[in-house]
Amino acid sequence: MDIQKIENIVRCFIEENKLIDQKDNLVIGVSGGADSMMILHFLVNNYDLKMVVAHVNHGVRWEAILDMNYVLDISRQWKIECKVYNCNINEISKKKKISVEEAGRQERYKFFNSLSDENTKIVTAHNKNDQVETMIMRFFRGTDTKGLGGILVKRNNIIRPILCLSREQIEFYCNFYNINFQIDHTNLMAIYTRNRIRLEFLPYIIEHINPNILNTLYSQGELYKEQEQFLSYYVQNFINQYVIVKEKSYAVYIKDLKNEFVYMQKKILLEIINLLINNLQNITSKHLEQAINLLNKSSGKQINLPNSIVVRRSYDFLEIGLFSYEDVNYEVKDLHIGENYFMNFQIKLKEIKFNSKTFKETTQNMYTKYIDYDKIKIGLQIRCRKAGDKIMLSSGTKKLKKYFIDEKVPLHMRSEVPLIVNDMEIVWIIGGPLNVDYYIHEDTKNILEISIEKMEVIC
Repeated sequence: MDIQKIENIVRCFIEENKLIDQKDNLVIGVSGGADSMMILHFLVNNYDLKMVVAHVNHGVRWEAILDMNYVLDISRQWKIECKVYNCNINEISKKKKISVEEAGRQERYKFFNSLSDENTKIVTAHNKNDQVETMIMRFFRGTDTKGLGGILVKRNNIIRPILCLSREQIEFYCNFYNINFQIDHTNLMAIYTRNRIRLEFLPYIIEHINPNILNTLYSQGELYKEQEQFLSYYVQNFINQYVIVKEKSYAVYIKDLKNEFVYMQKKILLEIINLLINNLQNITSKHLEQAINLLNKSSGKQINLPNSIVVRRSYDFLEIGLFSYEDVNYEVKDLHIGENYFMNFQIKLKEIKFNSKTFKETTQNMYTKYIDYDKIKIGLQIRCRKAGDKIMLSSGTKKLKKYFIDEKVPLHMRSEVPLIVNDMEIVWIIGGPLNVDYYIHEDTKNILEISIEKMEVIC
């Protein structure tokens, strides 16, 4: 390897992507590992800019205090201001009910942004290996071309100047300049998905299938980014021409949307939802398919999506908007034996002949219930709440509104809780109680098993 070649790769990468300007201030995320130490050293020795080192002590590993002290020491030696944020990621992840990795990511960027102003660029040390690992993870979990493009070189005020370097090149740079770096021993343990890809999957591919897989996938990721740029341009052009912006809603000309391929219809609807709420969390392929199906329905038909989004057919338009609870006439869907879909849930119904011994050995939980099937006269349906809804509990009849208040269900989430109903009567509040009138008893002859599962979301 050639140190000058490595440095030129980074310089050219920064210039080509216009990552750093002379007026910029830099907040550099430094963990103490090889990647962050390399980019810190490079920036200090190549740019005369105001820089702040930002270090987060997640409080997860016993070595974390050593990492923090090392970053503080090196910052003093190199005469750079250093800011440290101490937190307990395990506690934060439990409180937010998210993974430790996601909690760490959120806390890092919250800290970095707290040190920033309008002239600040946040520098992270993601490299080519990180890029490839991310692409593989997203591929296995399910994604589209946008997800397969991997980590962006630049997103808002966040820049990644060494996304062009492999981990091997980074360590060579550190060794050449005698830069010490900390080693996170958890990275050497196959205890997380990313670690398994890094330690087991990629080495196998390199040895047995493609020794150049790192560069192959990295180049492929760049192609996906180019494709996504074209698709984004095409979608935006369509929206500018055929979409009418209203208050808290968008209206699309159905005739023009029908002229597009199904793939582009989904991309267009996805972008409209993103423009509407700036959040695609919990939006699945099934939701987009249901929305597209409305193109061939009569005026007045509609579906409800997560985050209080309603998609409805209105004469020549497909409307996507936010509506208050009182304005929404939620879709009611009939349920049948087998698989059913509603919102981002899959509901399975299975008929079972009653056997007291078998049933006693069967466990119930908050997402699987067993009811007396003989009590169902017309057929079950699934919907969200309506005015006047109530349920029979062991303590007596209770209004659904009162149940939500007692259970401290947030107001904005109440219209998204699915209900299994028998005509006008609530049979089961999904994730909550079962109507006592449908309990299994000694005279029961047929049991209906109802199970519900949340579907995967689009990345």
